[in-house]
Amino acid sequence: MCENERFFVTCGRGLETFALRELSSIPTMFNIQKVEGKVHFDCQFNESLVVRLLQLKSVERVFLCVFRSSSLSSNRFNQVVHDCVHHLREPSLQQSVQRLLKCKQRIDASVTLFATFRVSCKSAGRAGKLYTSKRLAKRIGTALKQNTGWTTDLKNPDVEVYVHLNDEFLVIGFPLANKPLSSRSYLKVIALRTTVCWAMASLANIKMGDKVLDPMCGAGTILIETGRCCCWCGY
Repeated sequence: MCENERFFVTCGRGLETFALRELSSIPTMFNIQKVEGKVHFDCQFNESLVVRLLQLKSVERVFLCVFRSSSLSSNRFNQVVHDCVHHLREPSLQQSVQRLLKCKQRIDASVTLFATFRVSCKSAGRAGKLYTSKRLAKRIGTALKQNTGWTTDLKNPDVEVYVHLNDEFLVIGFPLANKPLSSRSYLKVIALRTTVCWAMASLANIKMGDKVLDPMCGAGTILIETGRCCCWCGY
Protein backbone atom coordinates (compact mmCIF):
# COMPACT_ATOMS: atom_id res chain seq x y z
CA MET A 1 0.00 0.00 0.00
CA CYS A 2 1.38 3.43 -0.98
CA GLU A 3 1.97 5.98 1.75
CA ASN A 4 0.95 9.60 1.43
CA GLU A 5 3.83 12.04 1.77
CA ARG A 6 4.29 15.79 1.66
CA PHE A 7 6.45 17.25 -1.10
CA PHE A 8 7.38 20.67 -2.41
CA VAL A 9 9.01 22.06 -5.52
CA THR A 10 11.10 25.19 -5.87
CA CYS A 11 10.88 27.47 -8.89
CA GLY A 12 11.88 30.92 -10.07
CA ARG A 13 9.73 33.88 -9.13
CA GLY A 14 6.81 34.17 -11.49
CA LEU A 15 6.89 30.49 -12.42
CA GLU A 16 4.79 29.28 -9.48
CA THR A 17 1.62 29.31 -11.60
CA PHE A 18 3.27 27.12 -14.25
CA ALA A 19 4.44 24.67 -11.57
CA LEU A 20 0.95 24.63 -10.07
CA ARG A 21 -0.53 23.86 -13.49
CA GLU A 22 1.89 20.98 -14.09
CA LEU A 23 1.30 19.46 -10.67
CA SER A 24 -2.48 19.81 -10.96
CA SER A 25 -2.37 17.67 -14.11
CA ILE A 26 -1.10 14.69 -12.06
CA PRO A 27 -4.21 12.80 -10.79
CA THR A 28 -2.80 11.72 -7.41
CA MET A 29 -2.02 15.26 -6.19
CA PHE A 30 -4.02 16.93 -3.42
CA ASN A 31 -3.64 19.77 -0.91
CA ILE A 32 -1.68 21.80 -3.47
CA GLN A 33 -0.58 25.15 -2.04
CA LYS A 34 1.33 27.88 -3.87
CA VAL A 35 3.66 30.26 -2.06
CA GLU A 36 6.38 32.54 -3.36
CA GLY A 37 9.09 30.42 -4.97
CA LYS A 38 7.51 27.09 -3.96
CA VAL A 39 4.51 24.83 -4.42
CA HIS A 40 3.62 22.33 -1.67
CA PHE A 41 1.49 19.23 -2.26
CA ASP A 42 0.54 15.81 -0.89
CA CYS A 43 0.47 12.62 -2.94
CA GLN A 44 0.97 8.86 -2.82
CA PHE A 45 4.65 8.05 -2.66
CA ASN A 46 5.65 5.42 -5.23
CA GLU A 47 8.14 4.80 -8.01
CA SER A 48 5.92 6.01 -10.86
CA LEU A 49 5.27 9.26 -9.02
CA VAL A 50 9.00 9.92 -8.55
CA VAL A 51 9.55 9.38 -12.28
CA ARG A 52 6.69 11.78 -13.11
CA LEU A 53 7.94 14.47 -10.73
CA LEU A 54 11.42 14.32 -12.23
CA GLN A 55 9.88 15.13 -15.62
CA LEU A 56 8.46 18.50 -14.52
CA LYS A 57 9.63 21.34 -16.77
CA SER A 58 8.83 24.50 -14.82
CA VAL A 59 10.54 23.70 -11.52
CA GLU A 60 14.11 23.82 -10.30
CA ARG A 61 14.08 21.01 -7.74
CA VAL A 62 11.67 18.55 -6.10
CA PHE A 63 11.89 17.73 -2.38
CA LEU A 64 10.39 15.26 0.04
CA CYS A 65 9.18 17.56 2.83
CA VAL A 66 10.19 16.25 6.26
CA PHE A 67 9.17 19.33 8.25
CA ARG A 68 7.09 22.44 7.63
CA SER A 69 5.80 25.15 9.93
CA SER A 70 4.07 28.29 8.68
CA SER A 71 2.53 31.50 10.06
CA LEU A 72 5.54 32.18 12.25
CA SER A 73 5.71 35.07 14.69
CA SER A 74 8.79 36.53 16.35
CA ASN A 75 7.90 35.01 19.73
CA ARG A 76 7.59 31.53 18.19
CA PHE A 77 10.92 31.23 16.36
CA ASN A 78 12.63 29.38 19.22
CA GLN A 79 9.68 27.03 19.74
CA VAL A 80 9.42 26.20 16.04
CA VAL A 81 13.13 25.40 15.78
CA HIS A 82 12.83 23.26 18.93
CA ASP A 83 9.85 21.38 17.42
CA CYS A 84 11.80 20.91 14.20
CA VAL A 85 14.81 19.42 15.95
CA HIS A 86 12.52 17.13 17.97
CA HIS A 87 10.77 15.98 14.78
CA LEU A 88 14.09 15.17 13.10
CA ARG A 89 14.80 12.72 15.91
CA GLU A 90 11.51 10.83 15.38
CA PRO A 91 11.54 7.28 13.83
CA SER A 92 9.10 8.48 11.16
CA LEU A 93 11.91 10.49 9.56
CA GLN A 94 13.93 7.32 8.94
CA GLN A 95 10.91 5.64 7.37
CA SER A 96 10.33 8.51 4.93
CA VAL A 97 13.99 8.65 3.97
CA GLN A 98 14.11 4.89 3.38
CA ARG A 99 11.06 5.06 1.10
CA LEU A 100 12.74 7.84 -0.86
CA LEU A 101 15.97 5.86 -1.14
CA LYS A 102 14.22 2.71 -2.36
CA CYS A 103 12.36 4.62 -5.06
CA LYS A 104 15.57 6.29 -6.23
CA GLN A 105 17.36 2.93 -6.32
CA ARG A 106 14.66 1.41 -8.54
CA ILE A 107 15.07 4.30 -10.96
CA ASP A 108 18.87 4.46 -10.79
CA ALA A 109 20.74 1.34 -9.70
CA SER A 110 23.89 3.38 -9.01
CA VAL A 111 22.22 5.11 -6.04
CA THR A 112 23.72 3.79 -2.82
CA LEU A 113 22.62 3.98 0.78
CA PHE A 114 22.74 7.46 2.28
CA ALA A 115 25.82 7.64 4.49
CA THR A 116 26.89 11.28 4.23
CA PHE A 117 24.98 14.56 4.12
CA ARG A 118 25.29 18.32 3.92
CA VAL A 119 22.86 20.92 5.22
CA SER A 120 22.23 23.83 2.83
CA CYS A 121 20.50 26.47 4.91
CA LYS A 122 19.01 29.85 4.05
CA SER A 123 17.80 32.21 6.79
CA ALA A 124 16.20 35.58 6.17
CA GLY A 125 14.24 38.32 7.92
CA ARG A 126 13.94 38.67 11.69
CA ALA A 127 14.12 34.90 12.00
CA GLY A 128 17.45 34.96 10.18
CA LYS A 129 18.86 37.42 12.71
CA LEU A 130 17.91 35.14 15.58
CA TYR A 131 18.93 31.93 13.78
CA THR A 132 21.69 32.54 11.28
CA SER A 133 22.19 29.97 8.52
CA LYS A 134 25.26 28.61 10.30
CA ARG A 135 23.54 28.27 13.67
CA LEU A 136 20.41 26.65 12.26
CA ALA A 137 22.40 24.27 10.04
CA LYS A 138 24.42 23.14 13.06
CA ARG A 139 21.30 22.33 15.12
CA ILE A 140 19.63 20.46 12.27
CA GLY A 141 22.83 18.64 11.32
CA THR A 142 23.33 17.46 14.91
CA ALA A 143 19.76 16.11 15.10
CA LEU A 144 20.17 14.24 11.79
CA LYS A 145 23.44 12.69 12.92
CA GLN A 146 21.85 11.42 16.10
CA ASN A 147 18.86 9.92 14.27
CA THR A 148 20.45 8.52 11.13
CA GLY A 149 24.10 7.91 11.96
CA TRP A 150 25.11 9.83 8.83
CA THR A 151 28.37 11.75 8.75
CA THR A 152 28.93 15.23 7.38
CA ASP A 153 30.52 15.68 3.95
CA LEU A 154 30.54 19.28 2.71
CA LYS A 155 32.09 18.52 -0.70
CA ASN A 156 30.46 15.37 -2.06
CA PRO A 157 27.53 14.25 0.13
CA ASP A 158 25.11 11.43 -0.67
CA VAL A 159 22.21 13.73 0.14
CA GLU A 160 21.86 17.48 0.54
CA VAL A 161 19.36 18.64 3.14
CA TYR A 162 17.51 21.80 2.11
CA VAL A 163 16.50 24.22 4.89
CA HIS A 164 14.73 27.56 4.42
CA LEU A 165 13.73 29.80 7.33
CA ASN A 166 12.12 33.23 7.12
CA ASP A 167 9.47 35.20 9.00
CA GLU A 168 6.66 33.17 7.41
CA PHE A 169 7.79 29.54 7.45
CA LEU A 170 10.44 26.94 8.20
CA VAL A 171 10.70 24.09 5.71
CA ILE A 172 13.12 21.14 5.42
CA GLY A 173 13.35 18.76 2.49
CA PHE A 174 15.38 15.96 0.91
CA PRO A 175 15.86 16.26 -2.88
CA LEU A 176 14.55 13.60 -5.25
CA ALA A 177 17.46 14.34 -7.61
CA ASN A 178 20.96 15.57 -6.91
CA LYS A 179 20.95 18.01 -9.84
CA PRO A 180 18.36 20.71 -10.62
CA LEU A 181 15.71 19.63 -13.12
CA SER A 182 16.51 22.80 -15.07
CA SER A 183 19.88 21.26 -15.98
CA ARG A 184 18.61 19.53 -19.12
CA SER A 185 20.71 16.62 -20.34
CA TYR A 186 20.19 17.63 -23.98
CA LEU A 187 21.70 21.11 -23.50
CA LYS A 188 25.44 21.63 -23.28
CA VAL A 189 25.25 25.43 -22.98
CA ILE A 190 22.44 27.20 -21.13
CA ALA A 191 22.07 30.95 -21.60
CA LEU A 192 18.48 31.71 -20.59
CA ARG A 193 17.10 29.40 -17.88
CA THR A 194 15.36 26.40 -19.39
CA THR A 195 12.37 26.79 -17.05
CA VAL A 196 11.79 30.30 -18.43
CA CYS A 197 12.17 29.04 -22.02
CA TRP A 198 9.63 26.29 -21.37
CA ALA A 199 7.19 28.81 -19.85
CA MET A 200 7.57 31.09 -22.88
CA ALA A 201 6.85 28.19 -25.23
CA SER A 202 3.78 27.13 -23.27
CA LEU A 203 2.42 30.69 -23.31
CA ALA A 204 2.89 30.96 -27.09
CA ASN A 205 0.11 28.42 -27.70
CA ILE A 206 2.04 26.87 -30.59
CA LYS A 207 -0.12 24.86 -33.00
CA MET A 208 0.54 22.25 -35.64
CA GLY A 209 2.31 23.80 -38.64
CA ASP A 210 3.51 26.90 -36.77
CA LYS A 211 7.11 28.03 -37.11
CA VAL A 212 9.02 29.39 -34.15
CA LEU A 213 11.57 32.13 -34.83
CA ASP A 214 14.16 33.54 -32.45
CA PRO A 215 15.69 36.58 -34.16
CA MET A 216 18.08 37.19 -31.25
CA CYS A 217 19.19 33.54 -31.09
CA GLY A 218 22.34 33.06 -29.05
CA ALA A 219 22.88 29.63 -27.54
CA GLY A 220 19.52 28.53 -28.99
CA THR A 221 18.02 27.58 -25.64
CA ILE A 222 14.56 28.91 -26.50
CA LEU A 223 14.43 27.04 -29.81
CA ILE A 224 15.79 23.79 -28.38
CA GLU A 225 13.42 23.84 -25.41
CA THR A 226 10.49 24.70 -27.69
CA GLY A 227 11.45 21.86 -30.03
CA ARG A 228 11.44 19.42 -27.12
CA CYS A 229 8.02 20.40 -25.78
CA CYS A 230 6.39 21.23 -29.16
CA CYS A 231 7.89 18.63 -31.46
CA TRP A 232 5.19 19.22 -34.12
CA CYS A 233 6.37 22.76 -34.98
CA GLY A 234 9.13 24.02 -37.21
CA TYR A 235 11.93 26.20 -35.90
